[in-house]
Order: sequence, then structure tokens, then C-alpha cells
Amino acid sequence: MERALIDTSIIIEPFISWRKDEPNYKDKSMAILKGVLVDFREIFIAVVSLIILWELSLILKDKQFLLKDLTKKKEQMDRTLETFFNNCERVGLKKETINLCSKILTEIDNRLEPLDALHISTAIVEGCKTFVFIDETLKNNEKIRKFVKNQGIYLTSLNWPINQDKKKIDFI
Repeated sequence: MERALIDTSIIIEPFISWRKDEPNYKDKSMAILKGVLVDFREIFIAVVSLIILWELSLILKDKQFLLKDLTKKKEQMDRTLETFFNNCERVGLKKETINLCSKILTEIDNRLEPLDALHISTAIVEGCKTFVFIDETLKNNEKIRKFVKNQGIYLTSLNWPINQDKKKIDFI
């Protein structure tokens, strides 16, 4: 079974309130968290890193608008995330990950968000086939897309159109 590193955005997305006119990926994110996206579940085991868990913790502590919103949904969130975290693989932070992150930020793209560089480095070092995320800026970063492709992994954004590229994972 292939491994897929799941970004913090996928974990938090289903629990944020959005206006009707704003794009959101609640259904796709929730399907991944609940393990009901059959094409994904049959190909991948979800992986989360300690960095992703740390980032989630910061978001929940620091973002007051999320805390207010999440208070209403805390029970649902607790059940969903407990099941998700029990069924996914958890990985730590290796020295190779930090070194690769440094290389990405200094040699590939110094404008990349450091946490994105850490997540991409984790996916590569841990042997993941893909990194699943939502971030529009990361999705459109040609330098990073080329770099990760050369490393043998794919960037899989939930906001990519279905079957845009057959080489990309088309479970979305």
C-alpha cells in the first residue's frame, strides 16, 4: 500500500464555516478523514507527522475565529479525528527531513512557506507517494512541483480538477 502524507489543511477544513460563495473542500476532506473515499482508501494509508499535529495544535489554540466555530462542532470533530488518527500512520521528525527542508528553502524556492517545506521533506524522507493538501500557492509552485516529481512523489491538491493529468492521483 502506498503512503500519503495528509496536510493540516485537510484535517481542519471540514470543521471551518465558509460562506456559500467561498470555495471549500469540506466533503473531500471529510471523506479522507472518515476513510470513505474508496479510491483513496484502497491505494493509500494516510500518514501524519508530528509537525502536522503541532501545526494543528497551534491553529486550534491561536485562531480565535476557529475556536469559536469549532466549539459548536467539537464532539463531531473529536469523533472524526480520533478515528482518523487511530487509522493513520504517525511519523516523527528525522535529521534527514530537516536537512532536506533546508535544501528546499535555500536551493529550490526560498519563498516557500517553511511549514510546507517541512511537510514536503517529510513526505519525501518517509517514502510517501503523495502529499495531499489544499493550498493554492503550493499547488501553483512550478519549482516545487518539478522538485517533488524528481523525488518520485506527487503533490495532490484537493482543488485540482478531476483527471486533469493521468499521472496525478485521480481519486479526487
